[in-house]
Amino acid sequence: SGLPQCTFQSSRGNAADAPCSSSRNTLARGCWQHSMAHLPPCKRLQPCRPWTQLTTDTARINAQTQAQVQTAFPNLGPLLDIRLQVTRALADLQSKARPETRKDPIELTRLVAQATHTFGTIPEQLSYTANDGIVLALRLPDFATIERLAEALRSAGLTAEVTDSRASTDTDGVRAEYRIQMQEARE
Repeated sequence: SGLPQCTFQSSRGNAADAPCSSSRNTLARGCWQHSMAHLPPCKRLQPCRPWTQLTTDTARINAQTQAQVQTAFPNLGPLLDIRLQVTRALADLQSKARPETRKDPIELTRLVAQATHTFGTIPEQLSYTANDGIVLALRLPDFATIERLAEALRSAGLTAEVTDSRASTDTDGVRAEYRIQMQEARE
């Protein structure tokens, strides 16, 4: 039912004056051929008015969209797939606007490893989630070292929150757990 209903009047005023069926098969095989046979030659090449208006409106909207995209993104080049090109351009702008907030688990793990290596510790547990960043559990010689390690992590450009610290009952030292993320850009 998405096709326009067109009524064709035959030059003899007979059966061709009924509206065409909206079915593509009927339109393609029967109605269109039947109607074209009964139209005067000057009417055969003129499309239905609603179809012409739809085509004109579509062309106008496409031209406006292309003009707006070219204005907003002058370095985009030729427009081949507007949706894809605009999506990529917006993603590039967002990543350039806040590169420090990009969460890269490999870079984050590298920075954590460098900071903890200077203290000679080996992690007991290390896990990563996009929301929490790295959760690191390790053993340290004393409570003062927990704060020194947190400060070393902050010096490396990370946020380090001590989420748990306690004395170990089975070994010497203390156990500490940190939540570590990249620092957000300060504005």
